[in-house]
This record gives sequence, structure tokens and C-alpha cells, in this order.
Amino acid sequence: MKKIYILMALLATFAISCSKPSNDPTPKPDPKPDDEQPTPEPEPEPDQYVAPITVDGDFSDWDKLDASKVVVASCAENALKTGLKVLKVFVDEMYMFVYFEYDDAAIPDKSDVQGHVYFDADNDETTGGCANQWTPGCIEYMGEGHFFRNDAISIFDPSLSFWTGEPQKEGWEWEDVVASGSGLFNGTGKDGKYEMAMLFEMFPGQPVPLGDTFGFGMDIQQAWSSVGILPNADSNDDNPNGKSKLLTVKRP
Repeated sequence: MKKIYILMALLATFAISCSKPSNDPTPKPDPKPDDEQPTPEPEPEPDQYVAPITVDGDFSDWDKLDASKVVVASCAENALKTGLKVLKVFVDEMYMFVYFEYDDAAIPDKSDVQGHVYFDADNDETTGGCANQWTPGCIEYMGEGHFFRNDAISIFDPSLSFWTGEPQKEGWEWEDVVASGSGLFNGTGKDGKYEMAMLFEMFPGQPVPLGDTFGFGMDIQQAWSSVGILPNADSNDDNPNGKSKLLTVKRP
């Protein structure tokens, strides 16, 4: 019987010793050298800007735009000067893109075909001037360049001038603020069509910044006289010169 008690005591002691936690921590593997550590995943790069329009004379990308975001002016049926058929403007956070179609017969001499772009920069009809082709005369900036030179399509990269005449008056009173060839605009075309782009960050902030909403119009000229103007209106007794308001363009 004594042997049984001794055996039971030994078993109890063994069970207690097995249930006690070990004071020694479990050995951990040595850390891997730096060249064996897993390479961390790179941070995703921010989305890069991709222009919706490429100024290259291929106009198919205009058909891919959201039509609700394209501002359009078509030549009025009874306009006096019909050298421009249609004008389209699309803007994003970087550029203003412009597309137009012209009547080739209106510019038979392509040795020197001029054109202008006009901006009501502050969208305020009481400021600016140059009421020559639109009403009211509220234009702050005018860009002057060429669409053809030496019988070939020319890159439209105009100078930019600021109106210095009286508000809402006709005339041609400008002060240069950006020289031609600055890269403010880029343009090209073919087969009666032309497209161009203006980089917003290059537009001068003084004397008047270009607002989030602004007015826009353009002309095409032969021998420094307009043969096409857009937007325009029908010529009638109340409006013999067929003047309209400028297009309203809103930046996103």
C-alpha cells in the first residue's frame, strides 16, 4: 500500500511540474539581414494629367467629349460675315480648347490670314470695351495672331493685349501684356477646320485676372478686315451689324 501512495505522489509532482509555465522565453529566430527583408509596396503615384484634346489636326477627339460641357456658337443664317461656320469651346482644369470651322472661300489669299481671340475676363458687362463686333463692348483682353502664312497653316501663338480705351466703346486701343510666340496658345488645322489650346496658368493675372466665368469670341480676317465673327446674330433692322453677346465659358 505504501508503494501505491509513493507512486501517486510522484505522479502528482510530475503533473504540477508539467503545468508550470517556463521561465525561459521561446527562442525567436534571428532577424533577417536588411537585404533579405521584404520590400515595402511603393506608394501609388498621383494620377497624371492627360489632355482630353491633342492639338494635332486630328479632330476626332472632339467627338468623345461630354457634349453638355462644350459651349457652341454656330453662324447665324442671316449674318453679315459668314467666314466662320462654327465655334466650340471646352475647358478643364488646365486648358481652354477651341475648335472652329471656316469657309475657305472667305479667305482666298492665304499668304497672311489674321485672327483674334477676345476675353471678357471678369464676366462684367460694365467693364472693358471694344464694342466693334459684339454687344455690349466688355472685352478686357485681345489676342492677335495668324492662322495662315505663306499659303500654309500657321501655329496660332498670338500676342495678348489689354483694353485701355473707354468702357463699352468701339475702337482699337490696346496695351501689349504678352508677346507673340510666348506659348500661351498652340494651334493647327486642315481641311477647313482648326483647333487650338490655351494654357490657363500662362494667362496674365494683371491688370485683370481671368475669372472662373468669362466671355469669349473670335474672328478670322482677310487683309486685316474680319470676314468671319463668332458668336454672331442675324442682321436686321434692329441689329444691322448682326452683333451678339460673347459666349459664356465656365471653368470647372
